[in-house]
Amino acid sequence: MKRYIKVLLGQLLLILICSPLFSQVEGQDTLGTAEPGVRVAVSGGYLLGGQFFNESFSYNPGFSLELAAYKKLSETVHLGGGFGANALIQGETFLPLFVSFLGFTRPQKASTYFLMNAGYSISGGSGFDVLEDYELRGGPMFQVGMGRRFQLGKHDLLFGLSFRHQWARGRFESTFGQRFEEPLNYDFLVFELRFLF
Repeated sequence: MKRYIKVLLGQLLLILICSPLFSQVEGQDTLGTAEPGVRVAVSGGYLLGGQFFNESFSYNPGFSLELAAYKKLSETVHLGGGFGANALIQGETFLPLFVSFLGFTRPQKASTYFLMNAGYSISGGSGFDVLEDYELRGGPMFQVGMGRRFQLGKHDLLFGLSFRHQWARGRFESTFGQRFEEPLNYDFLVFELRFLF
């Protein structure tokens, strides 16, 4: 199952990275008066959720901050990548690097948008109550969501709700010297505010 997920995420990343090479930019302006082809997004959000393990749930909310750059493939389709920082209340920190798809239903001022991020997070943490030498390792992540876009002059303000899943691994050593590794899963509803410049 792990191999299947890795292959699926690898194919998704390859498609998202290669699709701008095969796309055609419509309506290019030779005088340089069109809007810029690259847009920058800054977003912040509240992570509502926590960790699922052994058929139980540990509530562990947090906060998210992201910076991404998007290439405009058309007025409604943007493709790009970015990085971020997610800090959870119980001490875990994830630093994701991702590719991103941002699509709008209409090029008008107010419209619905769809978002998809896929990538990998490195992680760390401090203050774990379980074991002193507990080591948190990152893993793949994905996020899908939707929201509403409002235009503020040449910039956009986006309010959205998305689902984010983060895989991770915890490593520790027992008092008898045995090393253990456990799979970890974090699931969040993300309430986010995004500025697109």
